[in-house]
Amino acid sequence: MTSRDLEAIIAKIERVDLSRFIRRQSVVHLPDNANKAEVAFQEFYISIADLQKAVAPKLDFATNRWLFQYLTTVLGRAVLRVLTKMKLLAMPPTISLNLNATSCRHPLFNAFLETLAKGQSVVVEMELVDAFAHINDFLATQAALHKRGFKILLDRLMPVTFQLIDPTLFNADYMKINWSPDLADAILPKDSETPEAFIARIRAEKFILARCDSEAAVKWGIAMGIRWFQGRFVDAMLGAVTMAGCMDSAACTLQQCTLRRSVIVGPHRDQCTNHKVLDAFPQIRSPGRG
Repeated sequence: MTSRDLEAIIAKIERVDLSRFIRRQSVVHLPDNANKAEVAFQEFYISIADLQKAVAPKLDFATNRWLFQYLTTVLGRAVLRVLTKMKLLAMPPTISLNLNATSCRHPLFNAFLETLAKGQSVVVEMELVDAFAHINDFLATQAALHKRGFKILLDRLMPVTFQLIDPTLFNADYMKINWSPDLADAILPKDSETPEAFIARIRAEKFILARCDSEAAVKWGIAMGIRWFQGRFVDAMLGAVTMAGCMDSAACTLQQCTLRRSVIVGPHRDQCTNHKVLDAFPQIRSPGRG
């Protein structure tokens, strides 16, 4: 992707309805000594893969890291515009957004915050590398969020990340680490520390385990003391609980219900006959607690 390609892509993006590319994914919280997890917040983001197919099917957005970074800035602001007009039957108690440091300093972000209902909260998810590169913007955003009772999260952490930057220096409210089978056997650089020791040292309640695509991922997280989970396995469990409480579920498959829960507009959502159930926040039984 060249700078000229980027100009053409942004011009196309300005002409399309981006709301149809916005997806949402729940983060569930498992309280201590509880058998059920509850939806703590929902992350709203643009599906880059679907957007790419629509505006630039022959290009790979990720081939140029810095141009892609600029594109995410444009998309982050576009998400803020869409969410200020979003109308779901049940709004999540907390909304999380993937934003970079400069987007958080843009007037659109403050305009979005003004649309929140009373008692509704926000979590801003920011990549560690971006926070480090724009430390002053990060600290200013963190202070502004904390002043309003909102939270900040360091996103996309992996064991290799900790070899470069100590995430604890940022004093974030949450840290999101991506699950992979290799994570269980990883050795971290600090005194050959195991993941279990690392998570315990930082405090497990700060960690969100993302990309949980299997029951094994959730069980590993629970064994580590983690209480926050996100991923396709969690989505499927929420879909199953949604179907169990829906009178029209016989007409749907689990895959269809899970997909419809993930979108805010468009044909997939229109095919659902029970939007009230679709937008609800069901509880799910923990696979690690029987």
